[in-house]
Amino acid sequence: MVPNEWTCSVLIDALCRKGKIEEARLFFQSLIQKGIKMNEVVYTSIMDGLSKTGKFSDAQDLMQKMVSEGLVPDVHLYSSLVDGLCREKKLSEAMLLLDDMMQNGVQANAVTYNHSNTILIDRLLREFGPEGPKKIFNKMVVEGIKPDVFTYTVFIRSYCQEGRMEDAESMIVQMIDHGVCPSFVTYNTLIKGYANLGQVNQAFASFKSMVDNGCKPNTETYTLLLRMLLNKNTLDNIADNALIIWNRADMDVLEGLMEEVVKRQCTQDTNIYDCFIRCLCRFDRFEEAKSFLIKMQRANLVPSMDVYTCMIECSCRRKLLKEALAFLDSMTKNGYLPHLGSYRLIICALCEEGSFHTAKQVFGGILSKGYNFDEIVGKILIDGLLQIGNTADCSGLLLLMEEQNCRPSAAMYARLPGEVTIASEIQEIAT
Repeated sequence: MVPNEWTCSVLIDALCRKGKIEEARLFFQSLIQKGIKMNEVVYTSIMDGLSKTGKFSDAQDLMQKMVSEGLVPDVHLYSSLVDGLCREKKLSEAMLLLDDMMQNGVQANAVTYNHSNTILIDRLLREFGPEGPKKIFNKMVVEGIKPDVFTYTVFIRSYCQEGRMEDAESMIVQMIDHGVCPSFVTYNTLIKGYANLGQVNQAFASFKSMVDNGCKPNTETYTLLLRMLLNKNTLDNIADNALIIWNRADMDVLEGLMEEVVKRQCTQDTNIYDCFIRCLCRFDRFEEAKSFLIKMQRANLVPSMDVYTCMIECSCRRKLLKEALAFLDSMTKNGYLPHLGSYRLIICALCEEGSFHTAKQVFGGILSKGYNFDEIVGKILIDGLLQIGNTADCSGLLLLMEEQNCRPSAAMYARLPGEVTIASEIQEIAT
């Protein structure tokens, strides 16, 4: 029984995906020797594997053999080879291969063309700046291929890195005119360009354009703006590091940034506070995070579930367990069902400080909220208390589950160590 082309293609592709390129090539050659004709799919699979392992001369030899047999390399094959050459920084060869593709009349569709060319353009921009790669960009436009947001963004980044902000702005206008919406990465790139030049007004103007065009600012956006304000007020050049930036900023700078972004957005927005609070909690600045949470609530904005979760995590790390319990209560009152991970942090912290009675009350409340009992045991008892070696309190909480007829499955019981289950049985008999 002779395998057909499809079967061969699947086997070769599977070998290549597992990195067994030499085995795939030997299998391929054995099929050729047996007189089995290979189609474009098989050739593409083996050449893609060769290019990904840096064996470009072998891949190109195979392409010539493919052509000699009357098969035409398609855009997927060219894209794979161009991609591999770019990753190996063989940019001249990638450019020649791209020219060869065009001369052979291989027409790229928008998705594939943008993928291979964006990689090539990105590499060329990093090596040589924007002028050379512009030729590829112009070819795309002439051929009626619409550059995508990634292609535009790599050019904008290159212009910003060179301080050519007028060219970067011109590219933004061009992409919008061609119906391509800038992404948050595009706008953050532009904001960073202005921030690095210390051009505060222009950076905030880019922020306003971002908002006006319906693109939601994210944590990186506010980090870039915060770094810019810090650099404006100090002789030091603050490193582009979120930990340093959010730790360095005092409340005056943070409130100043909040005032500026609210002014540009023309309204207070939940997303602004969410980003601020999550960043401050991430770096354990509990008091500042709580201050913004209070401001948020005074503005009649409802904190998201993520905000409450971050506040609980920060409270537990800082050993502020009364605060953590208060946030847990507020969270449930606002209709959120807390993650079991939040309960795990609180219960473990309470047990660690010797407040088992409170931990038991919190744990008892979980049992009536509709959580899966196996998940409760897995995430709170096994991944929580047992991880820190607290078998006694683990047994006590397991007993509480049994008393309230909230029994986990036999499989979950089997995951518990002997000392926990035995302790549970002893306490059950004693009662």
